[in-house]
Amino acid sequence: MAKHDSNESPVVAENGTNTNEPPDSVSTVTNSSKEVHIPDQEEYLGTEVLDPIPVGDHRVIIDSFEKIDHEEGYSYLHFELVGLDGQALDSQITHRVPYTENKKHTSRSKLGKLIKAAIPNANGKVNFKNDLLQKQVMIRVVENDPYLNVDAVWAVGQDPPISQKVDNCEPGNVSTDEAKADEDHNPPKNSSVPTV
Repeated sequence: MAKHDSNESPVVAENGTNTNEPPDSVSTVTNSSKEVHIPDQEEYLGTEVLDPIPVGDHRVIIDSFEKIDHEEGYSYLHFELVGLDGQALDSQITHRVPYTENKKHTSRSKLGKLIKAAIPNANGKVNFKNDLLQKQVMIRVVENDPYLNVDAVWAVGQDPPISQKVDNCEPGNVSTDEAKADEDHNPPKNSSVPTV
């Protein structure tokens, strides 16, 4: 790019601006042989650093959500949960739940559990923006190396669910409530228990 000669007449665009002048957000660096325009990095770079929500049980508010569509044809809702007390105050965690648009969700699904925790008497159609946002729920945060995950969700004022139990007192034999609930409704095919 050639140097701009101050005696050169300005080139004026249709909107009346001088096209020989770089925009305000561009810095000009002059090298010995050429002039280079560099976008102002401060406009493009930045982040907000947040403390992670600590492991444990916390009262949170459902602050926002975003629908994420995947190429494989499935979607997730990412709910941003913000801590309201103690060590979790103003800390955030994303609760990711599977979502199918034209399908009903039971209270046993991750989305159904979140809805029932926020609106215990929910029945019928729920509008996420109007019905869920700014509602308080309780969550249990667990460490799932290297991430923190929401392991359980329940209504404020209720007893927390038991998220893990040890079968036959053997530490290596752990099953979650969700897996146990699934076994109750969908027994393994090789089971000797008759199915109905």
